[in-house]
Amino acid sequence: MNSAPLSNDTVQRQITAMAEDVKNQLITRLRQSQFFTLQLDESTDIGNEANLLCFTQESLNPNNLEYWMEDVYTPGYDSLLKRKEAEFRRTRVCKIGALIAAAACTVILVIVVPICTMKT
Repeated sequence: MNSAPLSNDTVQRQITAMAEDVKNQLITRLRQSQFFTLQLDESTDIGNEANLLCFTQESLNPNNLEYWMEDVYTPGYDSLLKRKEAEFRRTRVCKIGALIAAAACTVILVIVVPICTMKT
């Protein structure tokens, strides 16, 4: 392989073909996935050429905040997470309170109903 001379045109065609194949695979996979994120970033290289970078990620769960905001840090994201955590804690406290109230009502019914129905 090393002894076969390759022209610049041949190498360029191979690189272009591989890039096109990767792009087609990515597009096909994204079209088949139900949820994905798309992050774009523009930068310039040493030769002052603009480059557009595209990052994608698939997810099976659209409600997963960690997935949607994985690499992004913003104060808004922190406050959103804190609100979600507080909401989760409130929900848990309400469920525990409802269970305690239901248990107390059950105990009262178990004690009071037999006493009231007893004939003296």
